[in-house]
Amino acid sequence: MENNSYSPDSKDRGKIKRFFVEFWRVFRYFALFVGMQIWAVIVLAIIAEILDAVTGGNSSEFVAGENGAIICLIMSTIVTSLLLRYFLGNEWKITRFWRYEKKSYSPLLLCVFLGIVASITVNAFLASLVTLTEEPVLVYTTGNPAMALITYGLIIPVIEETVVRGTVLKRLKEINFNTRWAIIIQATVFAILHLDSGIQIFYSFFLGIILGLAYLWFNSIWLPIAMHIAFNSFSYFFALFFSTQGKTISSGIWALSGLIGVALIVVFMKILKQRRTE
Repeated sequence: MENNSYSPDSKDRGKIKRFFVEFWRVFRYFALFVGMQIWAVIVLAIIAEILDAVTGGNSSEFVAGENGAIICLIMSTIVTSLLLRYFLGNEWKITRFWRYEKKSYSPLLLCVFLGIVASITVNAFLASLVTLTEEPVLVYTTGNPAMALITYGLIIPVIEETVVRGTVLKRLKEINFNTRWAIIIQATVFAILHLDSGIQIFYSFFLGIILGLAYLWFNSIWLPIAMHIAFNSFSYFFALFFSTQGKTISSGIWALSGLIGVALIVVFMKILKQRRTE
């Protein structure tokens, strides 16, 4: 009698082993990024306490404020970049990790425009919630505009794209992981990075899907970076505008603007997908 029971052969066991090895690598990149954020906060807090004890000053308040957050981000970015360079090795060479092989820069410009449209869409929906509930959903910095734009509009997008799209999604793609699941996994990682931002975790997941598709379609980290920079930078200006003029606009107008933005995102994502064959 023929035995129909299935027994995994060495090839199947090898695939399973490789999956867990790659899963550990992906988790390591994510843990590295989060760990460096925590490390920077601890180091800066210790330095502030030492300065207070020696000088009798008030460095703790400086650290607890926006300036401290910016310093922590810069510190963690530098250390994370150095460690990623160690883990990724030659992949960080300009000709490999940072390559852009398309002759036309129109996809990059389209990603910038998509980032702006996505920012308007997300913030329009958030604005409609604020006008309805009067809850402070929109958060913006009151510090130096130039420093805020450098930090939130440039440093954060670059380091987050390097970690999420440039490492997590890149590794999943290299092992021929299921594309749909790879997109979902990296978008989930991206959302988890924004756990401390309240409602931001929800729209970060969908933004992560858009950024992940842009990376996979063109196999370049520059497209999600361009889109992310545009999204964060425009969100900063949008929040400043809303703090002074936004509440004069009804929640219905904001919600309608958000719906129009969703339609535009779908249209321009289709255009971007078509550009990959040019």
